[in-house]
Amino acid sequence: MEQPKVSIIVPVYNVEKYIEKSLRSALDQTLIDIEIICVNDGIRDDSWQIVKRMAERDARIQLIDYGENRGQGYARNRGIEAAKGKYIMFLDADDFLEKEAAQVLYYEAEQNSYDIVFCGFNYAYASEDLRFKYPGVEDDLSPFVGHTYSGIEFWQECERTQWPVIACWSGIYLKDFLQRENLYFPEGFIHEDVLFVNECLLLAKKMCIVNQRLYTYYRRHQSTTTRDDFLASSQAFLIITCMLIVFFMKHDFPSDFYSYIGQRITGYAARSYGYYWKSGTDKPLENYSFADAYYQKIFSIFCQWQRGGLKITPELESKLKKSEYVIVYGAGEVGRRAIQCLARLHIDRFTVAVSKVEDETWLGGCAVRSIYEVECDRKKAIVLLAVGQRLQPEIRSFLTDLGYTHIVALV
Repeated sequence: MEQPKVSIIVPVYNVEKYIEKSLRSALDQTLIDIEIICVNDGIRDDSWQIVKRMAERDARIQLIDYGENRGQGYARNRGIEAAKGKYIMFLDADDFLEKEAAQVLYYEAEQNSYDIVFCGFNYAYASEDLRFKYPGVEDDLSPFVGHTYSGIEFWQECERTQWPVIACWSGIYLKDFLQRENLYFPEGFIHEDVLFVNECLLLAKKMCIVNQRLYTYYRRHQSTTTRDDFLASSQAFLIITCMLIVFFMKHDFPSDFYSYIGQRITGYAARSYGYYWKSGTDKPLENYSFADAYYQKIFSIFCQWQRGGLKITPELESKLKKSEYVIVYGAGEVGRRAIQCLARLHIDRFTVAVSKVEDETWLGGCAVRSIYEVECDRKKAIVLLAVGQRLQPEIRSFLTDLGYTHIVALV
């Protein structure tokens, strides 16, 4: 076969129950001119035997075996280095592709000279309890369809409206683009694809989204995203925050874009903080250390920022945990600190609201809504009043007129 049109990279690690179906979905693509690069990431079960048997029957399956577990980031990077295709796709070994996935994404990218084309995806579950615990997010991709963006334009549009759920495996990438910009996965921690996707977006000259669900993401027990290893996730998002700051500072972005990337970085820092508190560890946050002095400096600033959070009394903490609904009223700095406190208390039943939303806005990763749109039992909800003292009497009276009876001023 001459140069394949698409290389599909599949890291393989202890997935003997799923790997055959996953690879079959790649082999059955309507786009025939593909190669499938399977990377042995230190397999301890029979997965690699299954892969080798399938490779004997179809020469499009290429094997990379370095014999030790180095993580998905390392495995994907070895796949990128070995890929001969003009475009690259990623497939997790327990997920699967729709038959037309490679063809749709390839022709969209080829006809319009895109660096990246993203698509939607479906969810599948190993059990009903996983479906309940990790419900899928059904994004409406239609507002993005039919538009060509630079990565920065797409980023700005998402920050103004709402980010669709995109992942490294929900798209196709021009290999020359990845090589030209030296884009690889970070190695040594989980959630590494978060940084990869962000860096790809920040540097893409042309990209788009197709309104088709061409990938199925399979949630199973004991996968990376369902093990609930909160401490590892906390550490990962700390590193992602630091690396994204360094990446941003090394490149020349327009000054009017600073606020957008600032929101994104703050969101990842807050996510790290939330995972830290969910972990229940006794290890103080300040005890983490980085070998890189630059990361350590950023991390120390992060710790000081976290210490600036609001202080919640034990009585209020008890009420918040028992409440059916919590409303953070106010979208300023106090509101942001209130969200940090709720994350620390493991409270996720809350809404950020204001009297009137002029434009679609976000705070700490939460959509800000009009108080009139909040649907809850107003007599049972707790409202955290995150506005300045001068406005508190007026806002308290306004909320009381709406029927809210439990209002607590935070400043």
